[in-house]
Formats: sequence, C-alpha cells, structure tokens
Amino acid sequence: MKKNLSYLLKPASFDCNLFCDYCFYRKTVESYPETSVHRMTPDTYSTLVRKAQEYNAQSVGYIWQGGEPTLMGLEFFEETIEIQERYRKPGQTISNVIQTNGILFDDKWGQFLARHHFLVGLSIDGPQERHDIHRFTRARKSAYEKVMRACDILNEHDVEYNILTVVSKETVEYPVEIYNFFLDSGFHYLQFIHCLEVIGNTIAPFVADAETYGRFLCRLFDEWFKNGYPHVSIRLFDNLLQYITGHVPECCMFKESCGEYFVVEYNGDIFPCDFFVTQEWLLGNIHDTSIEDLLEKPKYREFVHLRQRYHEDCEQCRWLGFCQRGCVKNRYLPEMNYDAQNYLCKAYKMLFEYTGDRYNFLAWDIMRRHRGEPVPQGVGRNDPCFCGSGKKYKKCCEPYRFILKK
Repeated sequence: MKKNLSYLLKPASFDCNLFCDYCFYRKTVESYPETSVHRMTPDTYSTLVRKAQEYNAQSVGYIWQGGEPTLMGLEFFEETIEIQERYRKPGQTISNVIQTNGILFDDKWGQFLARHHFLVGLSIDGPQERHDIHRFTRARKSAYEKVMRACDILNEHDVEYNILTVVSKETVEYPVEIYNFFLDSGFHYLQFIHCLEVIGNTIAPFVADAETYGRFLCRLFDEWFKNGYPHVSIRLFDNLLQYITGHVPECCMFKESCGEYFVVEYNGDIFPCDFFVTQEWLLGNIHDTSIEDLLEKPKYREFVHLRQRYHEDCEQCRWLGFCQRGCVKNRYLPEMNYDAQNYLCKAYKMLFEYTGDRYNFLAWDIMRRHRGEPVPQGVGRNDPCFCGSGKKYKKCCEPYRFILKK
C-alpha cells in the first residue's frame, strides 16, 4: 500500500511580516542565506503537485505554512488551485490548510478561502495583553487588531478556522483567562502548543518548564470539562479521547512513528519534518526526485523511526501507548540528543493522572452518543455505575452527570 502523505509547504520559507520572539523557523536562514527574499515559483509547485497527485491518487493534502505564506499574494494561491485541478485524478480529493497570522486578510482573501474550502489555522495567543508579549512586527508594534479583523473576515465568509496558541513562560499562568477569552470570542476549535526552543546551548527565556505547563493543562482541562465538552475542541484533549476510545490519535506526535508528511521548501527541497529543516535531514529536491525515491531514502527511514529509540522510563510507563515517547523535537531539545526523554514528559503525566477518571467517563459518553443511546435514568447512588466500571454510581460518574444534561 502507498503511504498516505501530506505536503507541508513553505512557499515563502521563513520570510514573515511579524518577528515573534519564539519563532522556531527563523533559524532556517542558515540553510538559505543566498537571498533575502524567498518565494516558491509556480514551476516548483507544479512539479510537486504533478508528482504528489500521481503518487496519492485517492487524496492529497496541502498544508501552507511559513514564515507567513500569505506573503506570496492572492494571485499565487489562485494559480495553485489551477495547478491542482490540472493534475487532479478522477475521484481524487484535494484539501488545503493554511496556517497564518492573518494580518494580510481582506475581503478578497475571504472570498477565495471560502470558495476553495480552505481550513485556516489562525495564530492568537489570547487577549491583547497576552498576545502582544511575544508576537509583534519588526518595529515591535502590535498586530493584534489586524488579527482580530481577520477573524471577522473569516466569519463574514463562513470560512472554517481554528485557533493556534503558543504557550510561553509569560502566558502559562493564565489558562482560565485565555480559554474564556476564546469562548467569549466565539472560538470553539483550539490548539495549544508549548514552545521549546534553545538559544545557544541554553533553554530560551520564554520557555515554560514542564511542571508549570502540566499545571496549565490541568487547569485548562477543568475549564473545558466544566463548560466546553462536547462543543469545544481542544486538539490535545481530543487526541487523548481518540486513544482511550480505541482509535489512532490524529496528531503526528502521538503516533508510533513520524513521516506522515514532507516539508517542501520554497526551492523544492524536501525534509521529513519542519522542526528539522537542516542539512542533516535534507532528503532531496522535488525537481529531480520522485516521491517513491524520497520514501526509500535511508535518511527518511532513519527519521521515521527516531521516536522509537529506547528510553527506560518510557518502556515502563502506562501511557506509552498514547505518548509514543513524545515528539522527536521534544526529545532532541534541549540536550541535542535524540535518545533523551521527552522534555514534556512530566507535563503529560500530570495531565493523564489528574484527568483519568473524567476521561473514562468521557469515553463512555462518546460511545453512548455514537450508539444513539439515551442518558440513563433512575440510577440509585449505590447502584453499579452505568459506565461499566464496577464502582458504585456515587463513587464513579455521579459528579459528572451535569454534562449529560446538556
């Protein structure tokens, strides 16, 4: 069977109209110092699409990132849609996702994104006083109002979008404030990302330690469980629910191995992960390499299995099946060692142990909804709990019944 690949495109490389403190991709300048402006040509994109849509005849996903991909301009993206259609196979499904700061969006962008069913990931770190701490222009001016205007444009044109939030040392103490701000703003699809970066040989000053981040996740879960489930999606929580209900988590960092997508740089260079766009992991260039050959590269095969490197603590952990030893980046950093333990191990364990009983309840509720079963009625406090745990109802799911009333 052919591998179901996605293509994470960096059409403007690391070029951006913001200058965020925690941007991990800006270090890519070391790989592409030959010019100050980086732009993918239609020829490079056409070559990729021809090969990608030939290889994945059923479905292909393009994920546009940066830097800032909208620097390419709307005409470039209109041409990319034409190229996709030119090489579309009979019955082939094509999807487009764009991760952006949104500050260049206008009405024409809104029309385009809606017409071609783009899913948008919009970067917002919370209310303005939180958002502006690390996200600003090169002149250190706020772009917050432009980002919120982007939300209005997406809403006006019924474009589907979610919110991506970077959690830093300065914002990690405010999970309740940030979460409720998002709810008050009408944002129901959320993703929270811990930023782990190293400057020189030292952890960057904006990085929250694992224990503090663990407390953030636990407090965030309390709020979501109280007033978010099931109408608010938080990606980490959703992935854990997928695992507990017997499904494979959607996020690449919680799968057995890496290698679900190729990163495509502005000039066609191919890498196995956007955290590792370095000469060490350069696989080739789309202009002179086929998708099949890229998948057979020894470097690619090595990267795919990096996360499976042995660590004694991981092998004994009850959560290994979900965590899968963690994202390779969070093992490699901060020690620059692929064999190290996941930097966020303590945070995840805190979350798993703190939420275990409630997750068992949520898993039962999801299966009940899936089967179309009504909410159980007339259960006595000393009766066996309806979730099948074997515990008395009062010692199991009774505290969570308020969710079933929704």
